Amino acid sequence: MRALFRIFVLPTVAILAVACGSGSDDGTDQPNANSEDELARSLLLTVDDFPTGWAESLDDSEEDGGEDPFAKCQGLAEAEGMTGRAKSGTFSRGGVAEVEHGVVIYEDDRKASSALKMLSEAVTCNAKVINDGGLNNSEARFRDAKVARMSFSMMGDEVSAMRISFKGFDKTSSYDFYVDYVVVRKGRIVSGVVAFDALSPFDTSDLEALMQKAVAKLP
Repeated sequence: MRALFRIFVLPTVAILAVACGSGSDDGTDQPNANSEDELARSLLLTVDDFPTGWAESLDDSEEDGGEDPFAKCQGLAEAEGMTGRAKSGTFSRGGVAEVEHGVVIYEDDRKASSALKMLSEAVTCNAKVINDGGLNNSEARFRDAKVARMSFSMMGDEVSAMRISFKGFDKTSSYDFYVDYVVVRKGRIVSGVVAFDALSPFDTSDLEALMQKAVAKLP
């Protein structure tokens, strides 16, 4: 199953924040763009926020050279009024489960709230990419992606939680995969975690504990 997992291109926290760069929706730089990016980076989860045994690896997607199958799905960082953004590396503990975290800052509360409401459309787009064969290759096939809302504790000013469940098939076996998206808004800042696991969803209580730590970092 590990080999099949590595074939799979995880629709990770890029749905929230891209790796670098800031600006308004019309492409112009904002006066405090660098400081806003720095603020976003300072609000990211670190390995110290995870239980013993977890480690963080830096994102190497840009070095892979492959086309991002989810590029056509608009992320929250592309919403109007974005002034700063940052994303973590990938947190894992040696198994299949992985977690990533992103923070996006907007000009005001209203624009942040509007961005949070984009999550449903973005997650639905990711599921469509899977069902349309966007992840398929010579070694594996992925299909039957379904989107559902998750029950999640209230945090910050607003919270939205969604899950994609889907199946992966290699030459001999099939497996169930799950991607959970949890996004919290506090004021003009949106903080979100994406958790991936196989066979069963990422433990909800562990996910809530991580989100509580992420929200506690927000000013």
